Amino acid sequence: SVIGEVGVGKSRLLREIQAQYLLAPQNDAQGPKFTWLSSNTLETGETLRYGCFQALLRNALGVPITCDHVITPDVGSTSEHLAHYLSHLIPDQAEWAYPYLAKILGLPIPNQIVEQLSWMDEESLLWQNARTVQTWLSALADQKPLLLAFEDLHWMDSASARLLEQIMPAVAHKPILILSTFRPEPERPAWRLREAARSTYSKYYTE
Repeated sequence: SVIGEVGVGKSRLLREIQAQYLLAPQNDAQGPKFTWLSSNTLETGETLRYGCFQALLRNALGVPITCDHVITPDVGSTSEHLAHYLSHLIPDQAEWAYPYLAKILGLPIPNQIVEQLSWMDEESLLWQNARTVQTWLSALADQKPLLLAFEDLHWMDSASARLLEQIMPAVAHKPILILSTFRPEPERPAWRLREAARSTYSKYYTE
């Protein structure tokens, strides 16, 4: 984690790291030797459920986003893009994973799936979302090392914070690096996430 007050250069440092990643000498004609996915949390991020993971998914899919978190192009093509993406990345699990990731993205899902999800309590849904996101990220990490860059986590929503905590164990057995920037604001979900990382995953966590 990179922690500091507003204006100290957290975002600039992240841009410099990303620039070095793009220019790394180990890259070749097939592209970088590891995957970089970024999530930039907006000031209104605390009101957008799973907003941090929406941004990660959009980044992976190459789907543009407006400042109001409206997915472009049209919803239908984004749904098709997600289905196609999963069928190639995790073909044996694509059908199972699709509705959970589509819901995180705010895409429509079949009515029968909506009904099934409506019977889940909050903890069960969180567990299924975490299982799905971990399956997706683990599959990416199996292709090449994966770096997840979360910027301005002091604005993250509580659902994203809980989901990120649920997937932290993956760093112990997959080539995944989680890089985050946020302000030292103890009342925010990001700060509580920091405390969990320091106490439970101290072997892998640094700031």
